[in-house]
This record gives sequence, C-alpha cells and structure tokens, in this order.
Amino acid sequence: EVPSAAETAAVEIVDVKAQAAAQATVEVSASAPCATSNGVSVTIGLTTGFVFPSAEIASGETGTATCSSVDSGYSGSVVLSCNAGVLRATPSCAPQNCNNMAVTVTIGETSATVNAPADLASGLTSSVSCSTVNAAYSGEFSLSCSLGSLSYTVSSCSPGCLTSQTASITVAGNTVSWSPSSNVQSGATFTTNCEPINSGYSGTITISCFFGVLSADPSNCGAKACNIGDQVSVTLEGITQTIALSTAIQSGLTATEQCSAVNPSWGELFTMSCNLGVLSSDVTACRKACPASSTLNVGLGGTSMSISPTATLASGATEYNRPCSGLNSGYGGAYSITCQTGVLSASTEACTPLGCLSTGTVSITLGASTMVLAVGLNLDHGDSAIQSCDSVNAQYTGTFTVACSLGQLAVASMATCAVKPCEPWHFVAATLHGASGLVYPRQQILSGSTGVGECSGANVEYNGDMVLQCVNGAVVQGDSFGCLLTCTAARSSTTMTIDGRSYTVVPGDRIAHGATGTQNCSNAASGFAGTIQLSCDNSTISVLSHDCLPEDCPAGRMVGATVHGASGTATLLENTSHGAQGSALCAPINAGTSGNISISCFAGNLTVASTSNCKRSCDTSATVSVQLDLYGQSLSVAPASVILHGSTASQTCNAINSGFSGTMDLTCNDGVASVSLNGCDPLPCSRSEQGVQNLSEIASGENYTVDCSTISPLLVGDVVMTCHAGALQSNSSGCQGHCNSSQGGSAKKHGQIEQLSCTAVDSSFDGSANGTCINGVMRIDTSTCVSACTAGPNLIVSVAG
Repeated sequence: EVPSAAETAAVEIVDVKAQAAAQATVEVSASAPCATSNGVSVTIGLTTGFVFPSAEIASGETGTATCSSVDSGYSGSVVLSCNAGVLRATPSCAPQNCNNMAVTVTIGETSATVNAPADLASGLTSSVSCSTVNAAYSGEFSLSCSLGSLSYTVSSCSPGCLTSQTASITVAGNTVSWSPSSNVQSGATFTTNCEPINSGYSGTITISCFFGVLSADPSNCGAKACNIGDQVSVTLEGITQTIALSTAIQSGLTATEQCSAVNPSWGELFTMSCNLGVLSSDVTACRKACPASSTLNVGLGGTSMSISPTATLASGATEYNRPCSGLNSGYGGAYSITCQTGVLSASTEACTPLGCLSTGTVSITLGASTMVLAVGLNLDHGDSAIQSCDSVNAQYTGTFTVACSLGQLAVASMATCAVKPCEPWHFVAATLHGASGLVYPRQQILSGSTGVGECSGANVEYNGDMVLQCVNGAVVQGDSFGCLLTCTAARSSTTMTIDGRSYTVVPGDRIAHGATGTQNCSNAASGFAGTIQLSCDNSTISVLSHDCLPEDCPAGRMVGATVHGASGTATLLENTSHGAQGSALCAPINAGTSGNISISCFAGNLTVASTSNCKRSCDTSATVSVQLDLYGQSLSVAPASVILHGSTASQTCNAINSGFSGTMDLTCNDGVASVSLNGCDPLPCSRSEQGVQNLSEIASGENYTVDCSTISPLLVGDVVMTCHAGALQSNSSGCQGHCNSSQGGSAKKHGQIEQLSCTAVDSSFDGSANGTCINGVMRIDTSTCVSACTAGPNLIVSVAG
C-alpha cells in the first residue's frame, strides 16, 4: 500500500509560547477585535491544532478557516467567532474522498496508473482486476481511500506464466524446452505431441501453469508398437528373405517364425523383436539339419563303423533304436544318433557287452591231462568262475580261473595249479633237547620245498623256527638251530630306574625269544601304575620302555605321626598328587592341638613332612597377667574354657573382678594366651556422707572429700574418698589432730589459739602468750612474755646522789 503525499508532508509546527505571548497582548475590552495573530485550538479528526483568522474579526463578528489547515485529510471550514477579543472555533469538517484520484500500481514486474471510481469516499475500498495491470495475473486487487489518500493492496493477485518462461519436457531420455506463445494466467493448460520430442513414442503431453510455474506431464507418451505387415529382412546361411509381421507386437515384446521360412535347410524358430516401432530379427536359435548322405564313425569295444541317418534329420532331432550288434557283434542293446546344427553325434551308452551261457565250454591242459570243461553257470561279460585244478588233473592242487569276454569263454589264469603241498594242518613228531611234541608247518610248504614250524611244539621252553621239509605231501623234521630259550620269571630278570630309584623287573608271563611282553609297573615298583615293555633274547630279558607313572595319594590314606609327644595315625584330608604335600588334622593325634600336619606323597606312599603347624590350645592353666584399669593392680587371668590356637574367646570381666563390667578377649598362640581386647570397664561408686547413702554416683578413679569430724569431732581437715572399681577407699592423712588444754580447759582443735600465762611456760617470765594447736602439738609464741624480778637480786637506788 502506497502512502499519499499528504501523509508524507511535513507536520505543521506551532510555537505555543509565541502564541501565548500573542494572546497576552490582546486588548481586553468589550469591543476588542480578534487579530490575525490570535489563534484558537481546535481538534479535527484525531489532529489538534491552531487556526487563525485570515483577517481581523470585529467583536461580535465571525470569520472562517479551512479544516485542511489543521488536518489535510479533511475538507470544510472552521467558523471563528470573536467576542470581546476572545476567539472561539466551531469546526464543520468532513473526511476528504478519493473520487477519480489516480495511483500507480505495480504487479509482478509491470506498473500501470489506475484511477479510483468517481464515488470513492474515505474509508471505502474498490476492487480492480489484476489483469488490468499485468495480463499474466489473475484475481483482483483493492483500492482504499483514507482521508483523501489513495492506496492499493495486490496480495490477492495470482501470478501466471510468461512467454519468457520455459518448461523442460523429457520423453525417454530426449529433452526439449517449451514456452507459451502468449502470457497466460495461473490454471491454464496446453497439450503437445510426444513424437516430435522422441520419434519412438506417441501420445500427448499436458503442460500446466500454476502460480507462475510451468510443469509438464509426459505420462501419456507410450512407446510405438510394430503393426501387422511391418517387414524385416532376415539372412540365414547366405539366403535373405523379407518377412512380414503377422501379428502386432508391443515395443519391448517379441514374436517367432520358422527358420525354414528363410532357409529350408534350417529348422527351429527365429525371433522378431519390436523396439519403439522398429522391427529386428535374431536367428541364433536356428539350427541346420543333417541329410541322409551325412556320415559318422562310431567306435564300440575296439571296433569302428561308419554310419548315416536313415533320412534327413533335423537339428536337435534324434534317431533311436539302432542295434549295437551292427557296430560290434559282441554287444547287445540299441544306440542313437543326434543332429545338432548339421553335425551328427552318437550315444552308445545303452550298448552292453554280451555274457556267456552255462552251456559254454573251454579246453584246458594241466600237466599231461587235457579236457573240455563246461563252466555250468551263466557269466556276464568281465565275470569269471574259479575251478579246482584237481578237476583237470588229480595230482594238482589249487584253482584256475575261466573268464567271459564279449560272449566268449577263455582260461584267465592257472598260476595257482601246483603239485599238492604240505598244509599247515599237517604235522611231524619232533624232538628238541630231550622233549618231544607235534610241530606244524607255519604255512603251506610246496612239495620238494622247505618251510618252518614253531619250536615250542616240541619243547615249550623254546621257541623260534624249526626247519621242516615237504616230501610228496609229508612233513619231515629238519635242523633246530633256530630254537632258542624263552624268558620266564624263574630264570629271567633285569633292573630299571624310576624317579631315581632302582627296581627289579621279571616277566609277568612267558615271553618268547625275539618277542616282547609286558609287566605291570606296580609289580616292579609299588605305588606306580602303567606298563613295562620287555623284550626276550634267548632267556635274557631287557626293558624296552615303560610308562610307569607314580600314583597319587587319595584322601583317607593314613600314616603314623607324633604330635607334641603324642603318637597316633594321621588321615590324609585331600587327594594329593605324587611329589606334592597334603595335610592331616593334628587334633586326632593330640587333642590339645589344632592345625594340620604336612604329609608328603611319593608314589602313593605317605610320609610325615612336618608337624610344625600343629599348635597347642590354651586351657585354663594358660594364665596371663593383666591390669584392668589405670588404678588397679595386675591380675592373673585364665581362659574360661579351652581356646584353640589362633582363636579368640571372650569372657565377662566381673568373673575376673566383681568391680568390673564388659568383656575381655583372650587369643591363643601355640598354648600361650594373650589379651587381644580389654573391654573391662570399672563400676562407679555410690557417694555417702555422715551415714547418708547413695547421695550421688561417681566414676571409678574419681574422688570427693568429707570432713574429718565425721571420724572424731576433735579432728579437722578432709578425708579423701576415692572410687575404685565400685568400692570406696578412704584416705584420712589430711585430718589434723587436737591439743589438750594446759589450763584445764577444753581441748583445742587444730589451728585454734589458746591464751596462756607466761609463768605456766617459764616461771621466770610474766605476762601472757598465745598458743596455737598444730596437728596435736601446741606451739607457744613467747615473744610477749617479760622477765619477772625474783627474790635475791639487789637493786641499788640512788636518791639525790
């Protein structure tokens, strides 16, 4: 809103002091006029100011002033009345209108002069179309009149779109700029075609103007399809054909056609694809056929044959059920041939070798005998049957093998056919070092050959190899040099060292010469577990190795021990490893002790390592001297009951001394008791004086005094009463004794004075003296005594010479 010129004009400045001075000079009389310098205050609208006559006004006359001289927004006049030089104002003002007034209005970047209507009074508004100023804007703006000032408000004007503005339109990656042919208002829409932007698309694009912003919507643009009749040129093995589309295809989709439509020698289907209305082809799926004249060499079972299809074979097609015997007479079943892009291949996986029937025969020669042998059972190709050699020649033993290969029988091997040998179940009665027994061949011995048997068959104390001969199937004893003594516990022993100790080892069972045996470690070394490996050499035994490990000592195993003069059996408390130390309780051996005995374990055996940890308990004889408080004497305190070593026990203090309360802790250390905590507190005492009991209570160690006269009325001073552990003790050393009167009067207390005659003290003196009683002794001050004149001495008196 633009302010008016009147609103921006300088404010009229009124000199109030000058005005007051002018008023003061006004003539005062009934006929005094009102001069042009006289002003009067008047309020017009919201403005207060002074108005002045344009010419002198006679008393009783009137004049006028304009309303606009006070407030430029008002029109009309102010009637000025003069009465005896006093000016009065009567305003008759009205707000100024804006009829036909012009104002420059700016909307967007465009400005124009707009005239108010002819009847626009102050306080009223008028609406004007925004397009009258800027054609690209819609809505209305308002003109407002206020006291003759015209203003405007364009906030309700909505911006449109200008020809200088552009919108980017993108269709499948292709982008162009678009501008309106003329300025348009907000809400206007336009359309344009998709194809000029991207030739592969069809449809329309909607363009909108909204509050000065152009936007495009290409969502109705769609990819072009390929229609029926559209053609594509297709080439296959040098032959090119133009193929027309028989069905419409959407962009991005495909259709198929026979490869033979391009080249009759080819099969399968090729693909036609549509992309944005453009048709293309793909013949990679087309396959070439195989004619009947094509050949293929096929091998089967070591033979090879050239074959051809019985008729033209399409690519990917297979001809089945061709007999395998046509390739090799030793095979049965059927094979197939396949064409793949003009190339033949064969599959003979179903061809199987023929077997041999049970009626088949084979001619065999063994030694001087020949015969035709029927196997007597069906054999598959590659299978064989084992036959006994003696079925051909009774002088032979062993077996031979007849094998079937591609339907034909043949002898595969006769290597095991031989003259009959001496078998392991045959034997000979042999003699060895005076003992006899049966010796069997350790394994088969061929006729005319030698073998060995076990010597122990003839004599159990020997073992080794005894030579045996096979003569026409009979076993004959040979030499016995290989027969050597075995090792037994009775004649064979050796030593071994385990953990630094030597042990004697003998076999557990008989060990043959050259053989090995074992012995339990525990039989050689008590307390060790495991096995000893032994070897025997003609009755001499030696240790090969051992895994003897010392046994641990289990809890509960016992050993003898002596604890502080008492002997008994100690029981191991915990499982203890070999070489380690365990513990046993001291108390079962000596009831007056506590703690543990250290026990050593070696190979399962226990020994006492130390009893130094067996500590004696403190019984009632283990006394300790203790002073209960600062004022008492030392007392001998004994445990109320047995205290174990290292333990602490409490007992009441009044059991030690009835004048104390609380508890005392005694700690035992190997039979010696000591005070670990003295919690004994002395009891207080009840104060009493002159036979009156329980006057008050005082703590142990505190004291008070009573007059010595409570003991004797002649005593003076204080008796000190001290509380010690609930008992009062008196000290009368502060009491002073009395003095008997020397003149027959009453006794004098300590500190009293008695006047004595000096003659009573010494007959040669006269006068009086004071005697003071000091703790039973009268001490006399004789300084006031004067010497007397006794009979006998002469006095020479001179009178006038």
